[in-house]
Amino acid sequence: MLMSEKKFITIMGIDPGLAVTGYGILRSDGREHQLIDAHYLKTNTKQSHFDRLHYIFIEINGLMERYQPTEVAIENQFVSQNVKSAISVAEARTVAVLAASINKINIFSYAPTEIKESVTGYGRADKQQVYDMVAMLVDLNSATLKYDTTDAIAIALTRISEWRYINA
Repeated sequence: MLMSEKKFITIMGIDPGLAVTGYGILRSDGREHQLIDAHYLKTNTKQSHFDRLHYIFIEINGLMERYQPTEVAIENQFVSQNVKSAISVAEARTVAVLAASINKINIFSYAPTEIKESVTGYGRADKQQVYDMVAMLVDLNSATLKYDTTDAIAIALTRISEWRYINA
């Protein structure tokens, strides 16, 4: 395949949370990954619950408009013993999915164990193992990133791996 015929994809990975939502935007041909942007959105705990969700929506929507990802990959909700926390994460996830839907971006959802398996080869890997593998797969420019951010990059890498398999 000629270089000009290479297929590329731009994926936005999202690790949703009410307190902190991580995001990572990657451009990839399936083998080499370029980190476009990665960071996290931290909400103000002194604001109302709804204002915090609004902030997440506005920021995620703005990133989607700016970077025009081809697809969005987001972590599935996991079952939690803390119902209040689980609901807050689900609401943050919903506003991110809504932003992708409004921007007409295809959405792919992955379970935490599926993401860990895809990136590390072990579905019960801890956050540091995921962080270390992300750092090996993507040039993080020696930045020290929060786990929320590297988790979002791992989510994007999971979709890229699946995309590569489909487009092989």
